[in-house]
Amino acid sequence: MKHKVLLRLVMLSLFMAFCVGSSAQEDYEPFIKTGKTWYCMDEEDENIIFCYMVSGDTVINNTKYAKILFRNCTPKVSEWEFFAAMREDVENRKVYYLKSQFENERLMYNFNLEEDGSYFYEEKCGWEYYDSKWVVVKNINRRFYEYVWFYVDENDERSSIIGLDFFIEGIGFQYNPIDIDTWPNSFCRFVACFENDECVADANNFYPSRENTERINKVLGFIQTGINNINSDAPENDSARSIYSLDGRRLQQVPEKGVYIVNGRKMVRK
Repeated sequence: MKHKVLLRLVMLSLFMAFCVGSSAQEDYEPFIKTGKTWYCMDEEDENIIFCYMVSGDTVINNTKYAKILFRNCTPKVSEWEFFAAMREDVENRKVYYLKSQFENERLMYNFNLEEDGSYFYEEKCGWEYYDSKWVVVKNINRRFYEYVWFYVDENDERSSIIGLDFFIEGIGFQYNPIDIDTWPNSFCRFVACFENDECVADANNFYPSRENTERINKVLGFIQTGINNINSDAPENDSARSIYSLDGRRLQQVPEKGVYIVNGRKMVRK
């Protein structure tokens, strides 16, 4: 009898552990998804927009990676070109980055930072966990991380603290979320991230501001028109164009009333 009770307790414990583990994985929003696109803007010239896109798989050094493509969007649209390769360990919530077959891969993102405490994305530079919380980003629960940048000296002791910064699970860093070689002093800002033509995050999810809203509208204008001049006038028949709400949702038609965006401009129907 005692053995049966003990066996039941063991099985119950294993079942609960499985449920917790499964729930933890279900809660995680992956960073790498085919077709996912990040739009960024030059900090000094906001007429310069460029983007990165996840496009299929490749094999490098016998390891499967997702291909990350890059292109300039404005002032002149360029062809997509290979930028880097990434792979994701979903179970441990980590993203690895590889620029070429001649380099070693680097740990780019650790979305399990609250448990691991800190990590290095380069030999002498890393992130230390400060705080995290759950936030709702475009109707999806994601972890919002606060962390501290730090350098270490030749004796592996921390020689300087750069400051507090942020990234969002599945979205990345608030400046350039893809080009790890520009960290921490990136020359651009993240503006918006899209999956299946839907905006899943934008700069206002890091900190809302009028400047961020203007940047988002410019990117939406480029996506809608698909032309070089993102500041062109709105078409007379805007119902023939892609239409977006203020929070980046694609609309099927012009709303009966309210504010919406066409060609990067706010339009109002009363």
